[in-house]
Amino acid sequence: MFGPLWTVLYVLIAIAATLGVRDVPGVRRRIVTGLFAANLALNLAWTWIFFRGHAPRAAGVEILVLLGTIAALIGLIWPHNRAAALALAPYGAWVTFAAALTWTIAARN
Repeated sequence: MFGPLWTVLYVLIAIAATLGVRDVPGVRRRIVTGLFAANLALNLAWTWIFFRGHAPRAAGVEILVLLGTIAALIGLIWPHNRAAALALAPYGAWVTFAAALTWTIAARN
């Protein structure tokens, strides 16, 4: 299930990034570009922290920052391209679910 799900999510993220960066003007474009880069790094970091580092509490904190970047991206892109912003919604929903699981695991360990 994870493979097909993440494939769809990454396609939606790519669509949001392409349309969002294209349609957001001026200085905000640099902010959006930087947030997408940070988001990708945080996405990768969570996997390493949780699975390789065996640190669910640290991963729980990190995933909250990841969720913050998703929310910020949606908020910044929304006024310029609603379709691009909405393309991030499933990703945000999935990361919210993953955050709940992460904190549940952290609480039980």
